[in-house]
Amino acid sequence: MRIMALACALTILFGGAGAAESSRDDWKPGRDHHANEDLAYSLATAPFLTTGDRDGIARVIEDQEDEERKTPKTLMSYRVGLIGLAQDGSNQVLVQAPDSLCGNGGCDYWIFIRRHRQLQLVLKWFGFALVRDTFSHGFRDVVFEYHSSALEEDYTVYRWNGEKYEEIDCYSSKGGVTTDCGYKPTMHH
Repeated sequence: MRIMALACALTILFGGAGAAESSRDDWKPGRDHHANEDLAYSLATAPFLTTGDRDGIARVIEDQEDEERKTPKTLMSYRVGLIGLAQDGSNQVLVQAPDSLCGNGGCDYWIFIRRHRQLQLVLKWFGFALVRDTFSHGFRDVVFEYHSSALEEDYTVYRWNGEKYEEIDCYSSKGGVTTDCGYKPTMHH
């Protein structure tokens, strides 16, 4: 928890709250919402999840995680919350690995939406989740920030394409200099 607070503080000190480094950075903290603020429950205690929802989320995590993270006790300790990504005011489910499984650079996150009465995974990523104020096809854009070091951050921007979130941009920021990731994600406007 202290590591996450330190990382957020460093983001604000070294480029989050001041003038944007480029047009890519116009969303940085201060304007947007840190999604981990919404994670008030564990998978075991979230009152808005049914037994089927819990089982479905646990299966997704089991399919994607290593053995250490698959024990029933660990699975039920994953942090869960509702997050309002949809323009229609509906809530989606955000899941984060427990703090004990997070590193200095961030945590694993999963975003689920409800379709046909079942939760469906629409995005998984590692880092710190930020929710932008911008919308595409009725859902907010999401940014994942990964701290490579105290002064270097990597950002991956995702946009809803009508069915799922897809990567639209990624870049690194180090010492006030922004560089591309080294590959070009598919851009959809």
